[in-house]
Amino acid sequence: MNYYQLNKYFFIIAALLSINIATASSVNACQVLCVGYITSTEVSSSKSSFLSSLDAAKTQIEQAVNQANCGNTSCSTNTQQHIEDEREATRKEFNEDWLEGVIWNQLLSPTFRDIANQVTTASTAQIAIIGSFFDAQAHIDGQRLINKLHAEAHNKYQPSRALCRFGTGVRSLAESEQISKITKYALNQRSMNRQMGNKNSIRALGGVYDQKARMKQFAEIYCDYADNNNKFAESCGYNLTTPRINNDATRIAKDINYTAVLSSPLTIDIDFINDTNPSNDEVDVLALLNNLIAHQTFVRMSKKEAENPYNRSTFLNMRSIVAKRNVIFNSVNHIIAQKAKGGSSSAPYLKKIVSELGIATPAEVEKLIGTNPSYYAQMEVLTKKLYQNPNFYIGLIDKPENVARQHAAIQSFRMMQKRDIYESVLRTEMLMSVLLETKLGKLRNEAEEELRAIK
Repeated sequence: MNYYQLNKYFFIIAALLSINIATASSVNACQVLCVGYITSTEVSSSKSSFLSSLDAAKTQIEQAVNQANCGNTSCSTNTQQHIEDEREATRKEFNEDWLEGVIWNQLLSPTFRDIANQVTTASTAQIAIIGSFFDAQAHIDGQRLINKLHAEAHNKYQPSRALCRFGTGVRSLAESEQISKITKYALNQRSMNRQMGNKNSIRALGGVYDQKARMKQFAEIYCDYADNNNKFAESCGYNLTTPRINNDATRIAKDINYTAVLSSPLTIDIDFINDTNPSNDEVDVLALLNNLIAHQTFVRMSKKEAENPYNRSTFLNMRSIVAKRNVIFNSVNHIIAQKAKGGSSSAPYLKKIVSELGIATPAEVEKLIGTNPSYYAQMEVLTKKLYQNPNFYIGLIDKPENVARQHAAIQSFRMMQKRDIYESVLRTEMLMSVLLETKLGKLRNEAEEELRAIK
C-alpha cells in the first residue's frame, strides 16, 4: 500500500464525515444555528448517526484495503501478516525517507546547525568578554606590582648621607695600603744595605764614615745646647751667644725621640716613590732608625779577609746577627710604612669628618691626620673617629636597609682591623722567638763545649 492509496482513503473518510455532518445539519438547521435550543435527545441522535457513518466508512476502507492487497481472491489466512509487513515497510519508509530525508535533512538539521552556530558565536563572545576581564585583571595586578617595586626600590636603594661617609672615606684606602707596602720594602732594603756596607749606603766607605755622618747630622739638626747643663754648646758647634744652625726647635732630639717621630703623628711625610727631595720627616725617621737599631755596625771585611777560610764562621755569625736585627727593623719599618702619607682621593672627606669633631681650623686638621692621610690615619678615622661624632648615631635613624648597609661597612673595617692585629701578633711572635733564641745562645754554646769535651 503506497502513499497514494492511503491518501485516497483519507479523502474518502473526510468526504463521508462531511456528508454526515451536512445531513445532520439539514435535519435541524434552525437548531444548529440556534445553539441554545439544542436538546440532549437531538445531540444523542446526531451522535449515533455520526458513529454509524464512521463504522460504515471503516468497513468500506477495510474491504477496499483487502481488495487492494488480495484482489478478487480470498486471502483471509495471510491478511494479518500482510498488514504487518505493510506496516513495517511503511514505518521503515516513513523513518528512513520522510523523517531522515525531509524532517531531519531539510528541517531539523539546518535548524540545529544554525542553533549550533548561534550558540558557538554567543559562547565565543562571552569568552572574549571573560578574557578581557582576565587581561584587565592581569594588567592591573602587574601595574600594582610595578608600583610596589618602585616604592620598595625608592625605599631600599636610596643611600643615606651617613652611608656615603663610608664610601668616600675608603676611596684611597687600598692605594694607601699599597704605598705602605712599597715604603716598608724600601726601608727594609735600606736597613740591610747599611748593615752590610753595600754600595750607595751610608756605610759604604766603612763604619767610621757612618759615625762621622751621624755626628755631623746631630750637631746641625738635633743637638740641644741646653742639655747637660748647657755643656753641649761646643759639641753642637755654637755657643749661647750665637744662633742655632737649625732654627727649627721642633726637630731637636728627634733622632732619638720615638714618641715624637713615630708614635704621636698619624701621618708622616714620607714618599720614597715620587719625592726626590727628602722631607724633614724622612730625615728624622732615618736618623731615628740609625740610632735605635744597629747603631754600631760591623767592620766590613775586605775581599782578602772574606776569602780566608778561617773567617767564614765569623762572616756567617755576622750575617746571623744582621738577620736578627732585621726582624726588629721589619716591625719598626712596618709602623713607619703604615704612617707614610697615602693617596689623596679621600683626603677632603676625612678632613670633613675630623673637623666635625670640633677642630676649628684646617691647619689643625692637617696637623692631626696630614695633608694626604696615611693608611694608619684612614683606619683611625674609619674605625674610631667616625663613631665619636653624634651625627653618626643620628644617621642610624634611617631605613632598615641603610642601617644594615652601614653595619656591613663597619664589619668590613672590623675585618681589616683584625687582619692588621693578626699581622702585628705574628711580628710579635717573631720578635719573641728571636729574643728567646738570643737568650738561649749562651747556654747552647756551653752545652756544645761540654759535648766536645766528652768526645
